[in-house]
Amino acid sequence: MFSIESVALRQYVVVILVNLSCITTGMSIAWPSPILVKLRNATETPLYRPITEEEGSWIASVGSICSVFSNFFLGMLLDSIGRKYCVILTSVPKIIVCCLFIFATDVWMLILGRALIGMTDSLVFTVVPVYASEIASVSV
Repeated sequence: MFSIESVALRQYVVVILVNLSCITTGMSIAWPSPILVKLRNATETPLYRPITEEEGSWIASVGSICSVFSNFFLGMLLDSIGRKYCVILTSVPKIIVCCLFIFATDVWMLILGRALIGMTDSLVFTVVPVYASEIASVSV
């Protein structure tokens, strides 16, 4: 019969839960693809006007640009507050950005939100593998 020790089971559950933030990161990376079509359409956009091609390219790319520069500070953040609290911390900007996207009325709000989510996504991709490897025992 197959059985898992409670310590190993706890580690599996924690790693699966922590990796849920990677799923939300994947969703935020893919978000511009379907939404840019709606934002460019005059009848479907929630903004007061349709976005231009240039604004659409900024919405799609600013997250990646900001994630490059934020990685320098995120390593220091990992060491100063710890991996576990960094994982928890990633949910705060994601919730703020979701609220910003819900109530966005202008393009700058979407660009700001994408910049913040890009920095948060780089923190997720930095901290989740480190945290998962630190809590896992050698046998797991």
